[in-house]
Order: sequence, then C-alpha cells, then structure tokens
Amino acid sequence: MSGLRMLRFGAALTTLLSAALFSAGSAVAAPPESAAKGKGQPGMFDYYILSMVWNPEECARQGKKADPVRCVGDRRAGFLVRGLWPEFESGRRPQDCAKVDAVPPEMLEAIRPIMTDDAAIQQLWRRHGSCAGLSVDFYFADMRVAFERVKLPEMFKNPIGTFSLPAIEAVNRIADANPELPPASIAGVCEKKKLTEVRICVTKDLEPRTCGPNVTANCSDKDSLFAP
Repeated sequence: MSGLRMLRFGAALTTLLSAALFSAGSAVAAPPESAAKGKGQPGMFDYYILSMVWNPEECARQGKKADPVRCVGDRRAGFLVRGLWPEFESGRRPQDCAKVDAVPPEMLEAIRPIMTDDAAIQQLWRRHGSCAGLSVDFYFADMRVAFERVKLPEMFKNPIGTFSLPAIEAVNRIADANPELPPASIAGVCEKKKLTEVRICVTKDLEPRTCGPNVTANCSDKDSLFAP
C-alpha cells in the first residue's frame, strides 16, 4: 500500500472511530445513489478545490452569534475548511449529484474542529460531497487529509491578538510554506478589501496540481488579511 493510500486509510479509520461508526453494519457505507435531478454524476469530475476560510473574519461577520470555542481567546482558530469541491477542467462545478442522508451526529462531532459549524458540514456533504463518489466517512477523511497536508504558518493556525497583513503577502506565505505547490495551484479570494478564503487545487489522489481557468486570485495590493 502506497504512503498516500495508507494516510487516507488512516484518516478514514480515525474519523470512523472518533465518530463511533465502526460497527458491523456501518463500517463501510455504500456510495450514494445518483439522484434523477442531480447536476452531475458521483465520481465524474477532474480534480478537487480545497477551500479554506479565514475564521476570524467569519467570526466577526457572525457577531454575537459566533462560536466562542473557535472565535475567542487562545483557542481562536485561523484557517478552517470551507469545503473540498469536485471540479471540472472546464470550470463547471457539479453540485447535488445524489440524494444522500444527513451527516450523522457522531460524524459532525468528528469534523467540527476543522469546519465552522454543523450547518456548513451538512451543506457541504449534500451539495459537493454527493458528487465525489465516496461514502460520507471516506469523503470527510479525504477532506481532512487534504487540509492537514497544507502547512500553515503559525499565525494562520491560531491567530493571537489583532493584526493585519497584505492579502497577497498572506497567500505568498502559505505558498512559501508549501514548496510542493506548483504555480497557479493556490488563489486568494478577497471581498470588501479583505482576504476571506484561500483555494488550493489537488488531484483526486489529493496531490497538488495547477488549477483550472476558473480558479483565479482576485486580491489586490489594497486588500488585507485582518484578524479583528
């Protein structure tokens, strides 16, 4: 078994165990069946986009409704996962490819540390995970592997205090920390002069690759990464 296959299997096994899903009836779930009105077919895509959201900005947007665990004090998270999105070379993104069951509570608990909230997890599985052609446990295991393989500078893992950094510089720091990323494989997304998201393109085997033509960086010299 190759190193990557072992890593992905180990992540799937960890997710299963932490979610308490490893039983005779549910250890390996069957891939979801295609839905009649789906916008694609499960497993039929070219590569993934790993989307990482800047959590401090998300916390500021949510205001008083923000989760204190990931938004306050020393436990404040930096970049978290927004999604692992199947993508076509043409730029079309398949969505809602199959009817799938809701992510079970035990799985939500296992994934919660790397995503913003339960609603986001459910939406990701329904809209994008249904197109991966994987069972729920292996899809989220792949997502965990893809995210954990990205080396984030410490200030982007657990940001302390208030600071700002030019958005382009922030993206470059992540690229510099991951020299295996080929050119045009990482893109920053800015809204209202703030860096809100970083996207990294990977193959179905989770290896870094150049993004398709629709994945473009839109940050300018006037945009910043801001930790309120």
